[in-house]
Amino acid sequence: MDKEKQSIERLHQALEECNKFRTAVVSGVKLLPVDSLRRQVASLFIATMLDHYSSITYLLGEERYDFATSAFALVRPIVDSAFRGVWIANFATDDEVITTMTPAGDKLLERINPGKVIDLMKVRFAINDEDLSVNITEDWKSIHGFVHTGTQQLKNRLRAVRLKKYPYEPAIAALIISSKYVRIGSTYVSVSTKNMNTAITIVKAHDLLRSHVEIMQTGDKTKSHTVN
Repeated sequence: MDKEKQSIERLHQALEECNKFRTAVVSGVKLLPVDSLRRQVASLFIATMLDHYSSITYLLGEERYDFATSAFALVRPIVDSAFRGVWIANFATDDEVITTMTPAGDKLLERINPGKVIDLMKVRFAINDEDLSVNITEDWKSIHGFVHTGTQQLKNRLRAVRLKKYPYEPAIAALIISSKYVRIGSTYVSVSTKNMNTAITIVKAHDLLRSHVEIMQTGDKTKSHTVN
């Protein structure tokens, strides 16, 4: 099997597994209580995160480079939505939760970055999650430029036009990165509601996805963050 055909099949499998994962997450999140403003606001962040995730799978499923460019740009909003949802659910004060839904909310949320939330999560949950502490730095390098139409994005578009080649492997990487942060956001919002069964279900669904979909290895390293 030639390399491009293999990549096409890998992308199709990745999309299929991501759709299964999304279904599991949506089903679990529907069970979470929204009986307080804190939980309502957290659920809005998670719903927004899932909207972006659905858009990414749709856009990449079209296998058009111009759509892939838009899909890559949605990875960062997934990360932002995930960690802001976790912050609201677990760490924000009551006043901060209220402020989030006012005109002053934008200023407040500007200070809520993934690194800050990760540090809080490590203390609160006594976790040593490699996805949280290690990969966020590398992931951020890759996804940041796509939000602002970085130089790499322009180079990739030019290359695609010249070679008429769809970026299958970067698309798979974008799906895996997106799924990782969907897992983090939905799991730790579920934990805040003490709905551990939902959190466990989401983690297992993500583990199943990763058991079927892996990043193509380059040399001795797995370039899990290379979407650009």
